[in-house]
Parts: sequence; structure tokens; C-alpha cells
Amino acid sequence: TGRRLPKAMRSEWTPRGVHHIKHLPEIIERREEIREAEGTLNDPEKLIGAHNRAAAQLWRECTPEEHAELILEAEEWTENGPDMELLALYAFPST
Repeated sequence: TGRRLPKAMRSEWTPRGVHHIKHLPEIIERREEIREAEGTLNDPEKLIGAHNRAAAQLWRECTPEEHAELILEAEEWTENGPDMELLALYAFPST
């Protein structure tokens, strides 16, 4: 893309981190399904655990081809940064 972030602004992206940002709406949806199934919708102390389980479940559901793509994207994001629209989604999720 030609835009390179200054070294101080770059992060080391992992495939799982890329997946988390790209699939945040699905993670949030799965998280709420988990919380509903567990009866913890009104328990804020259970939110992070449910979120982490949802993210892990969706990660495990990726195909080997999807994992390979995420590896390449993580390398690209480490070098050039992620798409700003995706970062905005991550910074300001809809929940």
C-alpha cells in the first residue's frame, strides 16, 4: 500500500490478533450467546471470560487456509499497520 508507519507506532501483530480485530462483531455475538446460555448476561464479572471463550472458539473454527491467510496479514500489519477502518471498529465496537 505504500504507507509505512513510524517504528514507534508499529506493533507486532499475531495471526490471532488479526483474527480478533477482523471478526470482532462475530466474537461479540458469540460472547452474548455464551453469556445467555450460562445465564450470566447481567454479571459483568463474567464478560471477559465469555469474550475470551468466544474468540477462542471462532479461532478454532478457522480452516488451515484461513490460518495461513491470517499469518500473512499479521506480517503485513506488523510492517504497515492494519486498515484504519478495522482499527476504528476495534476501538469503538457496537456494544
